[in-house]
Amino acid sequence: MFLGLFAVLLVLSSATFIFYQTDRTDEFIKAWDEYIEIAISEQVESSFGAGFKLFPSLNSYYHPQVVIKHNDHISSFSNPWISFFPDRKSNGEISLGSRDGVHYYLKDRLHIKNSDSLYSQLVVPILFEEPKEQAIFYSMFFNRFIQTDYAFDILNGELQISPAGKVRSFLFQYILAYGWLMFVLVVIIFVVVNIFRHRELIHNNPLQILGLFTIVLLIRLLWNVPLVVEVMEAIPLFVRETYFLFMSGSLGKLTMDVLLFCGFSLFLLNFPIAKLFANRNPGLKALFAVGLYFSVILLFTFFGKSVSQLVYYSNIQLDLEEVFNLDVYSFILLTVIMLYLFSVFVLGLKAGELIFKMEIPLANRFMAAGAAALLSFPIFLSVEVPLPPFPFYLGVFIFIFLLDIFSEKKKPSYPWMVLWLLILSGFGASMLFSFSLDKDIQQRAELSQVFKGDNGAKQLDFKSVYEKVKKLRMVGERKYDYTLYEDGKKLFSSNSLYPEILPESWDIQTEGSLLRKNRRSEWVKSWHVNNSNMQLVIGKYSADYLKPFSLFSYLFFLSAILGVLLLYANSVVPVFPKAWDVRRPRARSLRRKIQFIIISLTLASLILVSLITIIFFNVNSQRELKENLFADLQRAKTVIKDYYDEKNNLSLILPDEIERQLELRVGILNFSDHRTEEELSHLQHTGFPVFLDASVREKITNIGPILNKEINRHFPNNTGIIDLLRLGSEKDHALFLIPDDVFRHGSVGFTDFLSTLINVYLFLFLLSGVLAFIFAEGITQPLLRLRDNLNKIRLGKDNEPLEWENDDEIGELIADYNRIISEINEGVKFMAMTEREDAWREMAKQIAHEIKNPLTPMKLSIQHLQFASKRGNTDLNPLIERTTATLIEQIDNLSQIASEFSSFAKMPEARNEKVNLNEMVRSAHDLFRNREDMDVDLMLPIDDVFVFADKNYLIRVLTNLMKNSLQAIPIDRRGKIWIRLYRRRDVAIIEVQDNGSGIPEEMKEKVFKPNFTSKSSGTGLGLAISQNIVEAFHGRIYFETEKDKGTRFFVEIPLMRMKGNMDEITRVNL
Repeated sequence: MFLGLFAVLLVLSSATFIFYQTDRTDEFIKAWDEYIEIAISEQVESSFGAGFKLFPSLNSYYHPQVVIKHNDHISSFSNPWISFFPDRKSNGEISLGSRDGVHYYLKDRLHIKNSDSLYSQLVVPILFEEPKEQAIFYSMFFNRFIQTDYAFDILNGELQISPAGKVRSFLFQYILAYGWLMFVLVVIIFVVVNIFRHRELIHNNPLQILGLFTIVLLIRLLWNVPLVVEVMEAIPLFVRETYFLFMSGSLGKLTMDVLLFCGFSLFLLNFPIAKLFANRNPGLKALFAVGLYFSVILLFTFFGKSVSQLVYYSNIQLDLEEVFNLDVYSFILLTVIMLYLFSVFVLGLKAGELIFKMEIPLANRFMAAGAAALLSFPIFLSVEVPLPPFPFYLGVFIFIFLLDIFSEKKKPSYPWMVLWLLILSGFGASMLFSFSLDKDIQQRAELSQVFKGDNGAKQLDFKSVYEKVKKLRMVGERKYDYTLYEDGKKLFSSNSLYPEILPESWDIQTEGSLLRKNRRSEWVKSWHVNNSNMQLVIGKYSADYLKPFSLFSYLFFLSAILGVLLLYANSVVPVFPKAWDVRRPRARSLRRKIQFIIISLTLASLILVSLITIIFFNVNSQRELKENLFADLQRAKTVIKDYYDEKNNLSLILPDEIERQLELRVGILNFSDHRTEEELSHLQHTGFPVFLDASVREKITNIGPILNKEINRHFPNNTGIIDLLRLGSEKDHALFLIPDDVFRHGSVGFTDFLSTLINVYLFLFLLSGVLAFIFAEGITQPLLRLRDNLNKIRLGKDNEPLEWENDDEIGELIADYNRIISEINEGVKFMAMTEREDAWREMAKQIAHEIKNPLTPMKLSIQHLQFASKRGNTDLNPLIERTTATLIEQIDNLSQIASEFSSFAKMPEARNEKVNLNEMVRSAHDLFRNREDMDVDLMLPIDDVFVFADKNYLIRVLTNLMKNSLQAIPIDRRGKIWIRLYRRRDVAIIEVQDNGSGIPEEMKEKVFKPNFTSKSSGTGLGLAISQNIVEAFHGRIYFETEKDKGTRFFVEIPLMRMKGNMDEITRVNL
């Protein structure tokens, strides 16, 4: 894998070097020559009367145009939406011209035939001073090359293009850029997968990760190599500039850095560094706690500073008051910010975990947090985070408090996940919205300078302000309204909401602050000009309480989506700690199914209602737009007719006066093929076409008005209307009408409604989640109780019935359960009586058999003594001693038999205490390890294992298992016994293994039954008694065997509930 990645890196590096060294200037100049030749061929092929189509598929603002004049009258344009240059009639003249920020190549042709002069002018755009327009122009005609600066001139009657530097292939750059991007992504995925899949090995040997981190570091450094930076600019994501942590860079680099930071934080979350802080003295623990809290506060401090820089200085507009109008780059930037906040949150979780494991008292933890806050405050002030200190530190302390509670839970629950999503979304929304308001004031101040200009606002009047607002609208500024007051009287306003007289509260408004009134925010700038007070009001709609909640809702849903993606990634590669156990369970419980169904139905209904609402609004807005345009059309015709009745000459009507009165952009175009320069000047100034295609003339004459978005080149996305205009004896005219973006009416739009809708949806979504948990608990709680009682059912014991007050399906189920329990209890009593009788019979037989065995030698010994006495044997003392010894031995056997049966007949009355299994198993091992005929091995864990049990009974169980293992080993085989002690989850396991002959298949079910034995002697009660002892400690005993290879007995006992044993200690449940 490493060799493959290195080979790819070598290929990409070589290709990048070739790309940098290749110069395609000759091809670039040839492309320009072809561009000019095609334009000239169009001029030659043009003929008298050649017109254009109103809805062009090829002709646009960026295409060349051919202007045709006939007998000093302009008769047609091939592209009427760019400038023309009059008073040029020299045949074959070539020159350069510029107008409205666009540079042109000009070529004239003059033909005289039958005293008619036909003059054509070729106007070819060659450079746009506006960067956006230049980028569009370049992509239309020279997209094979990377955009570069160039100079131009006319030499020897031809256009000469001189690039400022090397010209490179865009296709080559595009392929290389995506090659680099895919390579980096593959490397990052490879590193992440290897780190998290082998994290246990890395935890044991941290040096193994240095190689992977080195690879990531080298790959990251590649992004700063100038060659790679230039190549990556083929991807738009790597062109958008941001400003982050006092450094500028592209949005693509920022995204990669935050993803790496997120991966690093998840790695630290999994890394077991708590041992570094364990077994320290209280003073060092206190210092560590202060340092960790200090780190958490610094993380949030630099997060605030970084986000403020992204909002203030990046060229990506984050208009957070209109979150539903964000473009794709703004959405990516917002996602990156939330990932950054998530990474800070993960590092905070790790800090909280470390502090919790140091077992510092609660009061000391709060003191450490306070000390960390005092230490961090100078840094907070020096970094100049644009946030008030009190709300910032209050939010951080709330986070620390919740962190302290959460750290005690090893497995996060779904309510905790939702709570953290709410907290992170709220923290991010409040911070972003605060920065957005500051940026809003900054933008209004900058816009005020546009109106003031270099002349100190000495020429502020209706026309100058109108022109400035129009230019702002044309470059994309559409969210602000502008109103100019002179001595308190309204001179100009782009929104009819503003009063005619400036309110006194506005006049005394502190400059630089916002005035909020009627769900709007107003910013006032004052100048003193020619003994007049000029006040410029820049305002916009701003629902104070609604917009922050909309941003919060937006971030919550965005965070939820990111959370779901992380959970899915965790199911593929475990990125979260194992203790969290956040993987999707294989079998869904009924509770989860109910919760999933309720939440899914709620979410699906919300999405469906949202889609229907959006469709309804779109249809309704289109209908309303059409109705408004027709209403504006009738209003415009009425105004024009009034002007015509007054002046009785259409040529005397000034379109500016009509536009000012109607607050619409108006164009009047006669149907003839001749245009005066005044008509052309006005039409081109307003952005309307200067000629109509014959089919369009016929359509508006015979059918009626036409709606279209391409009616005006200044605002190509605004729908306009064209209709026939007939006035008195005047010839037919075409009337162009389009809403003027300078003026707006009203303030509440679709996005405001959508903001309200998503806030309501968030509330309903959270409410559905709460109700889902409540309903699921209500439905499954009796089922869980029923399950627990079923698990507790024991034959021979009283099984408690359940109580249920409701007469429903669950009540019927519980009633059936109680009935069956009652029948089982009755049946068990009968079976117990029968089994007791059978057991006594079997016991009597066994006792009789066991008693007969010692009675026989006792009887024989006494008979032998009696026979010797009758024979008159005088020396009976030796015989008496032997006889008494035999009798005593057999009496001891009878006593042992009685003890065995007595032990089995009653449950052991254990004296439970804290037992160290390590010591107990070690002492049992010492009893058997010195045997020369076998090997006895012992394996113990490093940490002590404690249980709550009776030590003597445990020793008895272990001794019995050891004796059984010794007796199970054949005589012809060297014995080997293994004794192991280890933990598995919440139980301790003692394992005794031998290499004996094993247990036959037919005897496996009888091993723990009383009186069962495979030996020639014994009562067969040892394992039965051991089972009773272990079960009394709530444990279990079982075995695994293999014929002729040996047997393994396992004794499982629950661990004692103490910090050293239990994985989870719960203080607060949420």
